[in-house]
Amino acid sequence: MRLARTITLADGGKEMKRASTVWLIDQAQRDPMLAKFHSQSGYGVFSVSESKTDDVRPNDWR
Repeated sequence: MRLARTITLADGGKEMKRASTVWLIDQAQRDPMLAKFHSQSGYGVFSVSESKTDDVRPNDWR
């Protein structure tokens, strides 16, 4: 995920967790097993410089 320079890592991480929770709730309506999922509290993020993204990106994303 790329963030604009004006978005903090903390805000980007919160938004990613919010969006994934909304997605999971939607999917859980179709798959009862997903309804049992509970995410951990908090979140973690890290940054990588543009010049190093290929070094950390999984091969199947290239």
